[in-house]
Amino acid sequence: MSKSTLTVTDIQTQTATHLTAIELGLGSFLHAFKIPFTGHFLSLNQGFFLSSMVRTLSTTTNKSRFELSQLTFETSIMTALLKSFSPAGQKWGPMLSISLQGVFYSVGIFIFGANIIGSLIGILLLSLWAFIQPLITLIISFGFSDLQKVYLFYVQRLETDYHVSSQSLKLTVMVFIFIKFLLATITVIAAYCLKPQKIKALQEKIINRKKIELTQHRGEVSVHKKVFKDVTRPLFLVSFFLTFVFLFITDISLVELAWKMLRPLGVAVLLFYILRSSLTQKILLKLISRSDYLKSLYDRSQKIFNQLN
Repeated sequence: MSKSTLTVTDIQTQTATHLTAIELGLGSFLHAFKIPFTGHFLSLNQGFFLSSMVRTLSTTTNKSRFELSQLTFETSIMTALLKSFSPAGQKWGPMLSISLQGVFYSVGIFIFGANIIGSLIGILLLSLWAFIQPLITLIISFGFSDLQKVYLFYVQRLETDYHVSSQSLKLTVMVFIFIKFLLATITVIAAYCLKPQKIKALQEKIINRKKIELTQHRGEVSVHKKVFKDVTRPLFLVSFFLTFVFLFITDISLVELAWKMLRPLGVAVLLFYILRSSLTQKILLKLISRSDYLKSLYDRSQKIFNQLN
């Protein structure tokens, strides 16, 4: 069946399915080999498939920019829901990222239109979330005030001991963001310039290889082990260590040091436990059931998963 004969629902369903396949396939591969910047790679992948979908629908349908922006949002929500049905891999963190990245992308389409400009702005907004999410996690865990004090302390030490200015640190961060934006721009250009047949062949190749991972049950890992894995991730451990050194050097009492270190650890454990808990899933599903719109997206995602099964 050619793309011209596919309905809007068919194209949206295909995109959500292929996004989920890559999230589980490529995501598992990158996480398994501890490859850095995994979230950034996956966000670019999401931007590519959403841009390809927008390109197809804008040329084959008479949908308005509002309708197409809504379709990109819905596709991302369905991808997140499909990921929740799979027993493999992480759940709520990636689901939140996929959903919010879809929201950011849809803003670009809504404001600038269903064209390459709208897709470029959308993927640039989408790309920012991979930088924002870790920062939000650290702020919730350590508190904005304490985190700011630690940052200023180490910036001052770097300037004094190693003559590294704060401007150099900001420039380094800006370079990373610029590289991500450059890759995002190339991604959109590829989505709009590649022949639809090649993109379709890529999609079919991916789903044929990876759909088994959507339904393959792996050994269940307890929520406690998952939480332990979350708090032992490099970003959190490095932040925790730097905070400890800062507090130790400032000559506070041992009681105050213990309290200040236990607080972010306790908040992080609670946060990760909530995100990992099955109770959170039950509450979320109950909230979804109260909205006819979200319930329809959930039912469509469930139907896709059952078909793959």
